[in-house]
Amino acid sequence: MKLRRQRKDEDLAAEIRHHLDEAIRDRIARGEAPEEARANAVREFGNVGLVKEVTREMWGWGWLERLTQDLRFGLRMLRKNPSSTLIAILTLALGIGANTAIFSVVNAVLLKPLPYAQAERLVRIWETNVEKGGAREMTSLSNLRDWQRENRTFQDIAAWQRPNSITFTGQTPALELKASFVSANFFALLGTPAALGRTFSKEEGNPGSARVVVVSYGWWQRQLGANPNLVGQEIQLEKTAFQVIGVMPREFKSPAGEADLWLPVRHEPNDIDRGQTYLQAVARLNPNVTLAEAQADADALAATLASRFPASNRGRGLALVPLLEQTVGEVRDALRIVFGAVLFVLLIACANVANLLLVRVAGRARELAVRAALGATRWRIARQLLSEILLVFAAGGMLGLLAANWTIALLQRLSPDNLPRLDEVGVDLATLLFAFAITLLAGIVFGLAPAWQGSAHDLNVSRKTSNTDGKQRLRAGFVIAQIAFALVLLVGAGLLLRSFAQLSNVPPGFDAHNLLVVRIFLDGDYHKEQRHVAYFRELTQRLQALPGVATAGAATVLPLNPFGIDFDVPWHRAGEPEPPRANAAKARFRSATPEYFQTLGIPLRAGRAFDERDAANGPRVVIVNQALAERSWPNENPLGKRLRFFWADWQTYEVVGVAGNTKSYGLASDWRSELFVPHAQIPYTAMNVAVRTTVPPESLVAEVRRVILSLDATQPPHSIVTMEELLAASLARERFALTLLEIFAGLALLLAAVGIYGVLSYAATQRTHEIGIRMALGAEPRDVLKLVVRHGMLLTLPGIAAGLAAAFALTRLMTTLLFGVSATDPLTFAAIALLLLSVALFACWIPARRATKVDPLIALRHE
Repeated sequence: MKLRRQRKDEDLAAEIRHHLDEAIRDRIARGEAPEEARANAVREFGNVGLVKEVTREMWGWGWLERLTQDLRFGLRMLRKNPSSTLIAILTLALGIGANTAIFSVVNAVLLKPLPYAQAERLVRIWETNVEKGGAREMTSLSNLRDWQRENRTFQDIAAWQRPNSITFTGQTPALELKASFVSANFFALLGTPAALGRTFSKEEGNPGSARVVVVSYGWWQRQLGANPNLVGQEIQLEKTAFQVIGVMPREFKSPAGEADLWLPVRHEPNDIDRGQTYLQAVARLNPNVTLAEAQADADALAATLASRFPASNRGRGLALVPLLEQTVGEVRDALRIVFGAVLFVLLIACANVANLLLVRVAGRARELAVRAALGATRWRIARQLLSEILLVFAAGGMLGLLAANWTIALLQRLSPDNLPRLDEVGVDLATLLFAFAITLLAGIVFGLAPAWQGSAHDLNVSRKTSNTDGKQRLRAGFVIAQIAFALVLLVGAGLLLRSFAQLSNVPPGFDAHNLLVVRIFLDGDYHKEQRHVAYFRELTQRLQALPGVATAGAATVLPLNPFGIDFDVPWHRAGEPEPPRANAAKARFRSATPEYFQTLGIPLRAGRAFDERDAANGPRVVIVNQALAERSWPNENPLGKRLRFFWADWQTYEVVGVAGNTKSYGLASDWRSELFVPHAQIPYTAMNVAVRTTVPPESLVAEVRRVILSLDATQPPHSIVTMEELLAASLARERFALTLLEIFAGLALLLAAVGIYGVLSYAATQRTHEIGIRMALGAEPRDVLKLVVRHGMLLTLPGIAAGLAAAFALTRLMTTLLFGVSATDPLTFAAIALLLLSVALFACWIPARRATKVDPLIALRHE
């Protein structure tokens, strides 16, 4: 048996040598030097060792041995073409790395369960307002207590107030902390125990109970030195002693938002409270209760409370939203669009690599024909080629994982602070499995075509070129697909760019330039004898005296500012029947100092601003914005009219001014009704101070801080930012989505241009002999230029047409991300099509220009 195999090897080796000798003679006849001819022939056919590899396969090696041999031979072949191999690997690394990075974000933000016990059973509870089209609103403590007692489908219900600031007075100077006020059962409902000590007991939520606090792991480490004996000790908050009863775990993420410490809500329900919505509620479903069953129970409970308390609850329903959906709902559509974009980038990259592999396989036509002549089946040759292709994809996948790590770090730097769960993003097992799956799937899908095309040889192919019609059509198909995918991405990026431009140009209703915003939260002592009124009056006067400051004013809430005491108050026109509070029109309440409107640059459309007449014992006055004035007194002069709003009771105020509308909740938000009262008449200890400067506002931050501390060192500024920073933050999510889509669209455009260039460059090389004949017969360079460019346009135009059709269908999924522009905006579609056509023309022109410079004599001798 061994002797027979040896003889077969010798016979096949003799056949290989015969083919080599024939190829060498042909090359010498074409004018190549003997040594050069031999070297070129050997490179084409391989050496005699190829025979052994083929015959061993024919004599039935095991599958593992065959796979090992395929991979070894594949590595040898890849090393023979290092430049094209490196280009293919880098191209794949871009596509796989981008997909892996974005998948890690999608997985962490959208797919992973929230870090609470049985998180799938947690739901947010919202009150809905029928008059506002079912708009979701917060609830009152009285309604919350009724829900807890009377529901049949919830295991428990907890709540929290909007996060606020509190002053840590246990050091000098005092320190601002982020405090979260939660119901006593908040941590128990989430199923998260303390890392040290305990969380709140039920009794600690009652008025008059001991003052206790739970601190975060981060603050315990930073400020308290990770003291293991902290539990049971007291800390000073706003000059009041609070006992620390627990430290939360490092990984705890509160659905109420980031906080340094948690305090129990200690209010007592009452009739007035029922109409004041300031709590956000979360509930845990009973085991085996579906969301639909819980919603039906909530509807019945809302109807019961509406009949029992019509003044506050009529027209109000309940809506249940899974906590995960509530947490990530605002970014879900944007992440899905970005994930779809990177999938398109991967498809374009794979199509580019497939075209490159087709060219490489075409260059090995004679070698593959000899394999067929030696008895290798088409499947055997296809398997060998596929193993080489999978090696390229595997290398691209591994390099892509490294690129994904870098991309994730870049995404975390670029992303807005309010993107939920971003700190959980990383390369975990799910991400690794995803990278492996897309690498293997892409390798098989985009490797099969080159491998199968390359295996199509018979015994007579060794003298023929490989530029068959089938291969040309396949390469053309890949290019058309690349152009179509690139156009879809470019249209999406163009729509977001136009949307962002429209949004950025929306007038906010105030002047954001040269404006500092300072958050001040005075402790409880300032409630006495209206000390807080005197404090803010003195502070604004001192700030106005600073060089470089034009004016200063304050209000409970500033436009685009996420911090402040912000709530709706029911109102109606004086002289009309008093409506039930639940059905009354609502307006956002603001308490402001006299200089507020001038400092913000909010125009007064009629009347006057607040002044010294509007003291605590003066007549009750109010300034309304245009939205409220037009709603309440259409086609009438509102000045001198009387307005009643609910403030512990219905109270009457005279309208002395009409202010311009402001975009208080983002540039994309609608104008909302707002009313302003003098700070002296309804004072607050928590205020946002605005400082209008005549110099760059950043240069006055230190001076502003010094003035505040000189007034009272125990009351530090809680934050100092510019209004332009707040404006930029309000657009951060839109800018983030736009930036990512622009990057991926640009990458897609580059890959598509490279794909066009590569195919045309190869086609021009294959037609060198033809071009030489044309030029020898009198063709001008411009004729050759037209020939090559026409070929490129025959690929580009179908790709653009297919891309426009796909974009018309797919961009409708972006509707929720767009502002002021249609998802099928014809201007954007036309501009992107022209851009892609221009880039394609340039990509065609380079090989066309090179083809015109071919020497006809050399071209005529080209094989």
